[in-house]
Amino acid sequence: MYCTNAVAKSLVAKSFRLFFFCLSLTILLIGAVLLCPPDVFSQESADLPATTDLFIRGVPFASRNSEVPFSTTVVGEQRLQEKGETSFEYEMEAIPNLTWSSGTSRPRFFLIRGVGELEQYEGAPNPSVATIVDGIDFSGLGITIPLFDIEDVEVLRGPQGILFGSSALAGAISVDSNAPTSYRSGNAQVIVGNDDLYSGGFAVGGAIPGTDKRFQMRVSAFSSRRNGFRDNAFLGVDDTNRREESIVRLKGRYQPSGRLTVDVTAWQSDFNNGYDAFAIDNSFTTQSDRPGVDKTFVQAASVRVNSKLSRGVVSESMTSIARTAIDYSFDGDWGNERLWDPYNPYDYFSDSFRARKVIGQELRLASDDDLYVHGSDSRWLTGAFLQDLGEGVSIDQYFEEDVYDALTSTYRARTAAVFGQFEAPLGHGRSLSIGSRFEQRNTRYFDSRLANFSPTFSMVGGVVTYQHEITKLARGYMTVSRGYKGGGVNTGVQVPEERRQYNPEYLWNAEVGIKGSFFEDVVKANISVFHNERRSQQLKFAIQNDPTDPLAFTYITESVANGRSTGLELDSTVALGENCDFFLAGGIMESELISVPDESVSLAGRAFSVAPSWQYSTGLRFSFSRGLFSRIEVTGKDSFYFDDSHNQHSNPYSLVNISTGWRHESWSIVAWSRNIFNQSYDTRGFFFGNEPPDYPTRLYVQRGDPRSFGMTVAYNF
Repeated sequence: MYCTNAVAKSLVAKSFRLFFFCLSLTILLIGAVLLCPPDVFSQESADLPATTDLFIRGVPFASRNSEVPFSTTVVGEQRLQEKGETSFEYEMEAIPNLTWSSGTSRPRFFLIRGVGELEQYEGAPNPSVATIVDGIDFSGLGITIPLFDIEDVEVLRGPQGILFGSSALAGAISVDSNAPTSYRSGNAQVIVGNDDLYSGGFAVGGAIPGTDKRFQMRVSAFSSRRNGFRDNAFLGVDDTNRREESIVRLKGRYQPSGRLTVDVTAWQSDFNNGYDAFAIDNSFTTQSDRPGVDKTFVQAASVRVNSKLSRGVVSESMTSIARTAIDYSFDGDWGNERLWDPYNPYDYFSDSFRARKVIGQELRLASDDDLYVHGSDSRWLTGAFLQDLGEGVSIDQYFEEDVYDALTSTYRARTAAVFGQFEAPLGHGRSLSIGSRFEQRNTRYFDSRLANFSPTFSMVGGVVTYQHEITKLARGYMTVSRGYKGGGVNTGVQVPEERRQYNPEYLWNAEVGIKGSFFEDVVKANISVFHNERRSQQLKFAIQNDPTDPLAFTYITESVANGRSTGLELDSTVALGENCDFFLAGGIMESELISVPDESVSLAGRAFSVAPSWQYSTGLRFSFSRGLFSRIEVTGKDSFYFDDSHNQHSNPYSLVNISTGWRHESWSIVAWSRNIFNQSYDTRGFFFGNEPPDYPTRLYVQRGDPRSFGMTVAYNF
């Protein structure tokens, strides 16, 4: 079923040839545009419309996407609505070099350019990709809200240490919901589809009467349910892998003058999902007698105060608090007494509960962007950050009805950081910016197995960027950045004493790219080439202690590896006429572990885990008369290694998605289908023994969703 060595080598060779061809072409293009006069590619004109060049907030100097000097993707609300999507999982396939490691009901562990986490069964949180929702830090927890009433999703590739620190070694994902408005606005949405999909939500906002528009508010609510594409043959039901997700959100704004704005956000989300995704035969028919759950309950609030202190200086204060409770359980043997007969008793179950509380405070002082004139003014930013994170975990392992192994742990991390960035004009449309962040994290970990550690980590990151304005609509850039993430502790009973702690990881990123509009606005493109060097790279190994027990694992993270990766990323749109756009986005990347621990020599020279050598998303969008529109999209991904613990890998695959809709005044109707040809593909793979009596080591995979289809009816006002 899986690729032979010869086939794998052939795919790698082809990927290398394609990569170096694109790399050479890109270098020539970048060199040409940096050296040529501005009028070679397009005539000077007004800024790009907001619909094609969305505003990005998760960067030191808020700018349009085409002005941000590193690789980015911004997904706007219009794109989500036209595709009929409310889950980030489906949109991720179209974002270059963004992947995820499954093993949960929804993506929780993200990787950017092959850098990120694969799981967290034990130990302290230590994410590589920052996840920010409405300015609140949820790193390591995934996107904890449905994508309803969302303004945009920003994916920032490469180290983002200046603003996000040690949580953003690989990059950041930032989600912002729609803000209150001074006028009445809102929307309502209903979605129905196969797999018993039923979703609905509403949002409404505007100025509070009698306040002269100084007080504005927006409230939204959304709920969704579907069965989860699994049939449990033993229990005779089809919803043990169900997805029940809801959110209620309130946003308020007080703006007494043009010098002061106070934004308050509060929301609660509840992902009451089942978890029954694995089957002994790797199918969609499960045999578990004790299906698990994957529940995430979040309560979060923030207060943001923006004020103009004097001419040219603004301040921003952000205070946030978030409480998260995760109940995650699964049938350890994925079977039942009838399936395992005559080798009973063989009945394992794992249940873990994780409670996290995060309090954060950030203060920034910056130059006033309202007075900034590109090409003639400097910009600066400085700030301080404090965060107190506490997490308690309890894990119970059951054999039949009895707990035979248990672990309770407490982790606390207090983080303090100072940061700053300065950008200076060099004349003739050129600028240079320099930024740095110093961060110290004091941690404390202890558990019921008598582990007790209090490591402290001091880490420094930075960035240097050169930008060149080719035209008013296009820029070239070169950037070098250094990211970092903290070390940690290994908690298992069987972990050798000398391997209990591991050190911070550092990543050096060099990137060159072009962003903007070319050929009189016919082509809009973001293209970048990057090279990463990882130092003290953290690898995580899962070692099965007892082949007769599917839950008996020791998890060890070590920071004694080094790695490198080189790649290309493209996000482009070509106007083929007034009514048709062609879009192409994708990434090519070759990664390599150049040194590994002695006992893991088989990993040497191998690619990073969950780091396919190519990804793409391409298709057409049509706009017809009388409000009709249609979109066809094909996404694809190369094979990738599932884990650091073994060399098993997935197969390459491509998925076809289609949506067709009608929009008239405030109403829209969209019929959509994802994975229309019902392509089989894998999102996670484990390689271990789980089947009595011989317990052979086998690959078990979690399948991606099969074909789905439905209809979305929306009303916007």
